[in-house]
Amino acid sequence: MRSSLLAVTGLALALAACGQNSPLGSGPSTSTTSSASTTTAAPPPGPAPSATSRPAPAPAPMAANRPAPSTATGTAAAIATEAQAKAKIESSGFSNVSALKKDTAGIWHGMAMKDGMSVMVALDAQGNVRAE
Repeated sequence: MRSSLLAVTGLALALAACGQNSPLGSGPSTSTTSSASTTTAAPPPGPAPSATSRPAPAPAPMAANRPAPSTATGTAAAIATEAQAKAKIESSGFSNVSALKKDTAGIWHGMAMKDGMSVMVALDAQGNVRAE
């Protein structure tokens, strides 16, 4: 009987030691709540990137979005005076350029002769000449 009692006591102690979440020496727990595990699992892996997906390109600098200045004039600032505007219009095939005025948008307007006819002309800030 003594051996049976020792076996049962040993079994009870072994089960208590394996099943307890509390530190040794605190005695059996009568609480029905169990402590949560403190380890966290890694999040599930996301979908694998496809071979065709690529990161978006970086935005272009602001200067790259502006049109390049006309190669005929170099820059819009090159046509700052009436004399420069007259020379540019004459180099585009017009003659007798007169009455040049610059509007608020930076476009030069005036009169000129082309193929024997008097026409109104305009010279924009990019150096483009056109008959109006």
